[in-house]
Amino acid sequence: MFSFFFSRFLFSFILIENSISYSKIDAVKESPQLEIQQDKTTLKPFVKIHLHPKINLDLFVFVFFNCQTMEAAAAHLLNFSQPFDCSLLEQIVMIAMDGNHPQRAAANEFLVRMKEHPDMWRRADAILEMSKDPATKFFGLQVLTEAINTHWKVIPLEQREGIRNYIVMKVVSMSANEESMKQNHSFLGRWNMVLIQILKQDWPHNWPNFISDLVASSKTSESLCENNMKILQLLSEDIFDFSKDTMTAQKIKNMKESLMSDFAQIFQLCEFILEYSQKPSLIVCTLNTLQRFLTWIPFGYIFETNLIGGLIGKFLPKQYYR
Repeated sequence: MFSFFFSRFLFSFILIENSISYSKIDAVKESPQLEIQQDKTTLKPFVKIHLHPKINLDLFVFVFFNCQTMEAAAAHLLNFSQPFDCSLLEQIVMIAMDGNHPQRAAANEFLVRMKEHPDMWRRADAILEMSKDPATKFFGLQVLTEAINTHWKVIPLEQREGIRNYIVMKVVSMSANEESMKQNHSFLGRWNMVLIQILKQDWPHNWPNFISDLVASSKTSESLCENNMKILQLLSEDIFDFSKDTMTAQKIKNMKESLMSDFAQIFQLCEFILEYSQKPSLIVCTLNTLQRFLTWIPFGYIFETNLIGGLIGKFLPKQYYR
């Protein structure tokens, strides 16, 4: 890396002091990320580069010299003929997260443009699988969400199904057991929201068995069941409470009708949990989900079943469930 750098820019020397790099070079190209100053001893121009304390020099050289502009960095990250350089993206995210860094605005602008790029979704799985940095992983989820919300229909069908299956796999794996749910708590909520965005695009017409699959998977694990209840809660809220500004009237109508037609399966699952589960967090989650349903489910589910009797006799006497 350094030999390439010297061959292109002819360093006089590099001095690293207090996390700031000073470089005298024979030819200086102005860049919004570089500050041009004059050496008081030699009167020669030099470049003052503000370097984040956690950025190693090798990657810094690549970001700011091999990729002199954010456009070049974007071209590098979107070059599908070579392996994805997740470390490069992590460095830019790190700068964007640093409120005191002078290049923060440029880094943020870069991330916004990358998120909105029509091909960036192709890099989402690489970001999510390769990065160890939570902020970069969140950026990967933002990339997926942007692609789903803005150009889902133009993504080829086979790849849409691949994205959908990948998201389902991640949600299931993160909620498969209690330990995994605790470890991935903050990310799991974001993954659930990404899944909801796909449901708003594909369900029911391109994913008619979603509810039956969700109910069936809920019977395999209490922790998975608990997360499935959260997904149902989010779905109900999106359809009946927040859908007006995000979906067409016909789409809202179709989703409401589909959810109502499948609600018998959901209600049976809720009854089963309230009757037999001994896991307090699952019971509370189920009660909260039922509360969201009360605004639209047929009255028969409320007054012609054992729901009210069970709530009064089993749960209301306990402070934890009130």
